[in-house]
Amino acid sequence: MDDQGRKSIERKAEVERVGVSKGLGGDFFTVCSALVWGGIFLFVVVPFALFMLKASVAIAAPIAIVAIAVVLVAILGRVINSLRKHW
Repeated sequence: MDDQGRKSIERKAEVERVGVSKGLGGDFFTVCSALVWGGIFLFVVVPFALFMLKASVAIAAPIAIVAIAVVLVAILGRVINSLRKHW
């Protein structure tokens, strides 16, 4: 077998082992898939995460306001009780 045939067989074995042909086609596929995944992350995952953050703030803010009001009313009740005892 000549040198050219052996290189061809080695290249085919490497493509089967790696799964993607090295060269322009493989690089192009890699770059395109990276762009697709980057686009999905940038235009789907990030806005969804921001929406969920806004939704969680919209849910947590009223709960926090009610909790603060309960604490303030309890403090006010304690102050009123202490003033009544001294009165």
